[in-house]
Amino acid sequence: MIAHSKGSSGLAVHAGLAITPSGRPLGLFGIDADFRAVGGKKRKGECESRRWVNGLERAGELAAACADTRVVTVCDREGDFWELLAAAETTGESLLVRASASTRRKVVKADGSRACLWSHMAGMAPLTRRTLKIPACGGKRARASRKAKLEVRAAEVTLEPPKTAAHQTPLTLLAVSATETGKPKKPLHWLLLTTERPEPGRGLSRHAVEMLKWYRRRWTIELYFKALKSGTRIKDRRLGHADDLRTCFAFDAVTAVHVFDFQYLAREHPDLPATVSVRREEIYVLYKLLRHQGHRHIRGPPPDGDPPKIRTFVIDMARLVGSHPTKRQPLPGTKKIWRGFLKLQWAVIVYNALSADDSQ
Repeated sequence: MIAHSKGSSGLAVHAGLAITPSGRPLGLFGIDADFRAVGGKKRKGECESRRWVNGLERAGELAAACADTRVVTVCDREGDFWELLAAAETTGESLLVRASASTRRKVVKADGSRACLWSHMAGMAPLTRRTLKIPACGGKRARASRKAKLEVRAAEVTLEPPKTAAHQTPLTLLAVSATETGKPKKPLHWLLLTTERPEPGRGLSRHAVEMLKWYRRRWTIELYFKALKSGTRIKDRRLGHADDLRTCFAFDAVTAVHVFDFQYLAREHPDLPATVSVRREEIYVLYKLLRHQGHRHIRGPPPDGDPPKIRTFVIDMARLVGSHPTKRQPLPGTKKIWRGFLKLQWAVIVYNALSADDSQ
């Protein structure tokens, strides 16, 4: 799965993060970082929609390189514009977008009449009812994590082109609607548009529920940007040249993937061996460095022994920079993991350099 989002701190950033359906980050497949004019205004010739189309193209390249892997681009409402939908239809790329009410999409019915997409879907009978865990969300639309009871509707729809693309032909996509029942303060209502169709022999209701689960993973990239901003304190960067900020961000963006992966594995899969995310060399250097720092009570595994669990490795890596687990906060925070990871990488570089000198 692919998630897209935007974040900015001196740079206008559009990043593509590859994740598994379970939510584990795999890495960045594309970063588009550029500067904005003073005051946040777009520069002449700058087209925000082009960034999204470029992201879809990068996802296509990823899919071609991983022929045995299903790659689906997942976007929030900012990705609901005609150019992106048409590009997916033209190239055959898999796309899942949350529809935005502001686009005022129109459905072309079989009799040739037009209807509002939202009203058209609301008038259909629910295919199924499901309970879906909704993650917490910050910002202007802040909400706590909860379980939402949803009515799920799905149907193939033909969308009329907007006036700006009136010369283009209509697009046929699958629409999936999820409406929260009961009386919550802010009821959830998702309307998704996707190029994905049910596999042969699979019911439409099951496919629609799967699309909802995929879209729920879109928030993963928000957590990634949170890790990026927390770990680097990027707003405090004071560099002499603008291009230096862009170069620095490229390194930080990759580091943030590693830190985010550590957090995910330590929280969701704590008993996995550390080798799922780090090399044995890094494990060896970590525990050698901890003992050098005076942590005599922490004994790492022998070079050829079983690796520690990933949760243990993450906690011990953060000890390099003064972190100590407590019952109230057993896992280190983003900043401690970030600093511990960087210190470990420097130690590995020094260890390899010294080993190379000894072998000569």
